[in-house]
Amino acid sequence: MALIITSCGENFDDQNRRLLTPEQQEEQLGVAPEEFRTRLNNTLLIEGNICQGDETTEPNGHGSLCNAGKYLIFIDNVNTCDSLGRCTDSVVIPIIAELKDITIGRSTVKIFDINPLSPVSDLQGDILTSVGVSSDVNGNGTVFFKFER
Repeated sequence: MALIITSCGENFDDQNRRLLTPEQQEEQLGVAPEEFRTRLNNTLLIEGNICQGDETTEPNGHGSLCNAGKYLIFIDNVNTCDSLGRCTDSVVIPIIAELKDITIGRSTVKIFDINPLSPVSDLQGDILTSVGVSSDVNGNGTVFFKFER
């Protein structure tokens, strides 16, 4: 006959019966995305890439320099897509911006506003006011409309 003894989460050391508390896992929080790209409708695509410090807003090193940690943001309201997903491919000049964390409390998803650091048109400003960026613990960024349209 075999006798099997199992533990029930109690510690009998020093003749005291203390319940063992399980180790707590560290809560994972949302992080800022390295990049994001979301087509919000057939006439609006918002894309952003975090800068390493040598990117510029125009080809061949022309335009404004994007400092490390800031973002090149493409507000593409020029190109359109049809119902089959075919899109025009006109060049869109990006702006430089930062993501401002507006998350309330600790969360696995962070919410950011896009805060332009370079000049934007009135239309671009209106678009940026109407959208936000969400990002999860893996840095997967998604642009969304803050308000119903």
